[in-house]
Amino acid sequence: MAKQLSRTAPGTSHPWLVPGIVALGVLGVLTVLTLTTVEGMAFVGPFHAYLSAVSGPASFALPVAASLIGGWQLRQLLADRHLDNTRTRAPLARTLRRACWPTALAGGLLGASVPLTTGLLTLTLLPARGYTFHPDSYYVQAHEIGTWNQQAVAAGELAAAHPWLFVVVHSLWVGLWCALLATFTQALLLIVRRPFTAFLVPMACVTVTSVALALARLETFTPTASQFPTFLSRFPWWHVLPAALGMILATGAAWWWVARRLPDLPEV
Repeated sequence: MAKQLSRTAPGTSHPWLVPGIVALGVLGVLTVLTLTTVEGMAFVGPFHAYLSAVSGPASFALPVAASLIGGWQLRQLLADRHLDNTRTRAPLARTLRRACWPTALAGGLLGASVPLTTGLLTLTLLPARGYTFHPDSYYVQAHEIGTWNQQAVAAGELAAAHPWLFVVVHSLWVGLWCALLATFTQALLLIVRRPFTAFLVPMACVTVTSVALALARLETFTPTASQFPTFLSRFPWWHVLPAALGMILATGAAWWWVARRLPDLPEV
């Protein structure tokens, strides 16, 4: 039994390798798609192109995928030290803290990197390549673009001050959300022990929350509107709080369940 519990899964000595490759691959695809799909599309300006490119669940898919690696590492660690660490809850709590926070931090950084990368592409590279914007297609004059940016989205005053200010705040908020999602996903993987389920449930929670808030007329129906109102919607700042509070409660409940189950945690 001791030998069985001490086995380590192949490749777990470099747990950063798989999420790193996934992150680079997704960011590479995002870069290519952003630069190639905008041709022939009419945008008011660079900020409009940013809003169109950044809307979607890509910011969340990266950290959730990375947290699956971290969650599996956590299961392996607890199984390897099952006999020593399941006698009381105090050692288990220390093990959880050591194993959980690096993946949560990595998930936050991965999530924040997507808006920043998109901002670099749309606000800097597109104008540098001579891309032609067409504000007249939206009945907007060139001198009215700043006003359009402010009226296009919630927190539009940030965009009116400077589009990059909006991008930075957006990235920070998405990073916090993704760190929370990574923490939730790790707990979920400990509970369900199925990586595919642990990947789908957080994404489903985000979508269901968005639908519920949209039906309550608290947001527009977009995949990430619950997390940050990026796409053509004017809502007050507090609009981002219900979904965030709901995910905080879900994360706390998941880890509370894990704490109750840990003494009887099955072997990996």
